[in-house]
Amino acid sequence: PDYPKVVKRLVQGLISLGEMNDAKTWLDQASQLNEENKKLLLNEIKLVKSVEDLQESINKAVERKTWSSALYFTNEKLRLCPGDKNLKLDKLEYMMDAGQTANATKMSQELFEELNSIPRYLYIRGMILVDEGRIEQGKKFLIQALKHDPDYVKGQKALKRVKKMDTLKTEAGALFKAGEYEKAIVGF
Repeated sequence: PDYPKVVKRLVQGLISLGEMNDAKTWLDQASQLNEENKKLLLNEIKLVKSVEDLQESINKAVERKTWSSALYFTNEKLRLCPGDKNLKLDKLEYMMDAGQTANATKMSQELFEELNSIPRYLYIRGMILVDEGRIEQGKKFLIQALKHDPDYVKGQKALKRVKKMDTLKTEAGALFKAGEYEKAIVGF
C-alpha cells in the first residue's frame, strides 16, 4: 500500500476522534521519512494545527468564562472532530455554564446511547436534571456515575450537595407544615 495515503487516512480518523497526540505522532513519523511524504500530508498537518488553534481558543474562552465563545469554538472543533466524546462532554458543561439548560437537556438525551457508560456523562446528565428540578432522577444518574467510577470526585461532591439540598428541602417543608415560616425560609 501507498504509505502516505495510509497515514493520511489514519490521521484523518484519529483527528475525527479527537486523538490529536496520536495523529501528530503519525504525521511526524511519516514526515521524517522523506520530504515528499511531508508534502503529501500537508493538508493533514494544517488540519492538526487548526484543531490545536481551536482548542487554544476554547481554553482562553473558558479561562475568561465567556461561555458563548467557548461554545462557538467547541462547535467549530466538533465539525473537525465529530467523534471526540470528551469534546461533546465539554460542550454539555459549557451549555450548563451558559445557562442553556434546555439545549443541554436535549443534547444529553441525544448522547445517552453513545455515552451512558462514561462517569463524566452520567455526572453531567445528573446535574442537568437537578438543575431542572428533577432531583431524584438527577441523584440516580450521580449514583450511576459513582458505580462506574467510585473515585470520581466531581460525582462524589455533587451527590453530597444534592443529598444535602434534598434534606434541606424536606426539613423546610416540614417547618412550613408546622407553621414555622421564618425557620423554613432561613433553612431553605
